[in-house]
Amino acid sequence: MIKKQEGVAARSDAKSLAQIHIAVFFLGLSALAGKWSSQSALALTFGRVWISAPALFLYIKLRRQPIRLHAKRDYGVMAALGLLWALHWVAFLQSTQVATVAIATITFATYPVFVTFLEPWLFHERMRLGAVLQALFMLFGAAIIVPWQVGGGLLPGFAWGMLASVLHAAIVLLNRRMVADYSGEVVAFYSQAAAALLLLPAGLILRPVFVGRDLAAVLMLGLLCSALAQALVGRGLQRVKAQTLALIGGLESVYGILLAAVLLGQPPTLRETIGGAIVLGVSMYATLQKQAARADMQKSP
Repeated sequence: MIKKQEGVAARSDAKSLAQIHIAVFFLGLSALAGKWSSQSALALTFGRVWISAPALFLYIKLRRQPIRLHAKRDYGVMAALGLLWALHWVAFLQSTQVATVAIATITFATYPVFVTFLEPWLFHERMRLGAVLQALFMLFGAAIIVPWQVGGGLLPGFAWGMLASVLHAAIVLLNRRMVADYSGEVVAFYSQAAAALLLLPAGLILRPVFVGRDLAAVLMLGLLCSALAQALVGRGLQRVKAQTLALIGGLESVYGILLAAVLLGQPPTLRETIGGAIVLGVSMYATLQKQAARADMQKSP
């Protein structure tokens, strides 16, 4: 009986890990959508959230999850999350359109740098010297990926990617507060619904027409990269620790770069490979270090 229960638990753990990996793979696709589409980053983001928010609402209803928020102030936090997501996606897609997929995804992957400096300030926690050194190494890795000549064509993409990284750090910290009380799917629905409402005036002005490749790109962003990815993460986190999610999440850049090399004929340059290896290596090392520290704390009496 015990062995049977252990077998069921092992299969459940493997299924949850697979769900997380599939979600991260879909997230890696988002950078390619910016390259495929002729629409602006703002138009793509508008279409994305107006697809993902209804899809997440339907998913939550089908699973019969409670959707009402506990306090009125939480609606304001969700609105702030929506604004951050909207700005983040516009910046990230803009980065993919004016630079390479590698630059966009690697600069985005530096968001733990900004979490390192913002988290102690926001949550009144002590800043660790090791975390600061890791953050500086990640910034060094990001700085390697682009040539710094004046007028370099890739520098705007690098700047947009770093802006997306800062905004994502803010999202991570705000999400930390909300997921303590709500499921990841509910947080995702409210934040993306808020983003949809905030972007409605821009959509009415732009009036984008999504056909052909543009339609494929916005459907991929809304359904696969947002709604389905969020649902899979929410399901996977039922058995997978958040630290493991952070570790697997580092593969988003790897998936994006590999897909760009295969589907777009855009392999990473030597600079991008070295810088990406530093950024992702430090990120994964920091995540493993946190896991080990938490394990030691749990073992101690």
